[in-house]
Amino acid sequence: MPIGVKIVWNPMTPYRESELLRLTDMATSKMIDRWHSVSEKVVGRPIEVVVDNRRVVPEFRSIPYEVNVARPVGYKRKVVLAVLLDSFPTLNPLLVTHEIGHWVLKLQGFRGMIRHPRDQETEGLLNDVGGHVPLYDLQRSVGHDPQNEVDSRCDQDVGTFSRPVAWDEVRKTLYLADDLLNGSVEKRQRLKSTLPRNHPTALKTVERIVAISSEYNLLDPEQNMTFRRRVITEMRLEGEWNEHDDVKQIKDLILEVEGTAS
Repeated sequence: MPIGVKIVWNPMTPYRESELLRLTDMATSKMIDRWHSVSEKVVGRPIEVVVDNRRVVPEFRSIPYEVNVARPVGYKRKVVLAVLLDSFPTLNPLLVTHEIGHWVLKLQGFRGMIRHPRDQETEGLLNDVGGHVPLYDLQRSVGHDPQNEVDSRCDQDVGTFSRPVAWDEVRKTLYLADDLLNGSVEKRQRLKSTLPRNHPTALKTVERIVAISSEYNLLDPEQNMTFRRRVITEMRLEGEWNEHDDVKQIKDLILEVEGTAS
């Protein structure tokens, strides 16, 4: 999901990067190294990673469901990448590399889509459909395999969608497309066999999205963006959709937060 970065975040007790490295594993260290490398290349210096509870940020404080997110923020007159976790201070290294990985990909040229008027939930689901394939590939490259987590979500889907659910059709379809693109063969087959009775329209559209994905190399930023645009067209998503420039926002935030630092 494209995330606004023009805030200054001042939590009291985050885990600084040195503490994070002490508490997590080698794969997390490798992902942080990737982040340092790409941030130095794109914005001119490595950006520190810090971790805290998502409830320290007012906009996430009262959300009633689980939220894990990363965003560049101002902290002690420097820009850092804040990984905001639902379970903090408990650390799940797979979640940490997932959230950092989103931003590694953004700086590597993978752009999200935003809608006007804004609809952040639909935006997030659409961008996950395009973004999770390269993200999971990135996580595997540093030593974290998210397959069990993806398959667990597919199992939850089977329980949820074995009956009618009061979900918006567009959001339901995008949610299912993400899992059917990334689940293991066995889990995909089980989920697909669950959907025809109560969700035939969603299944038809999801199968179309999966078929379209095979026409593109989703590990390539430009082809990935073309795929996202195809999904918008095929699903006839309402609103005006445009690419989101996260790199410019990071550079602007650095100027805003650090430009007057002594």
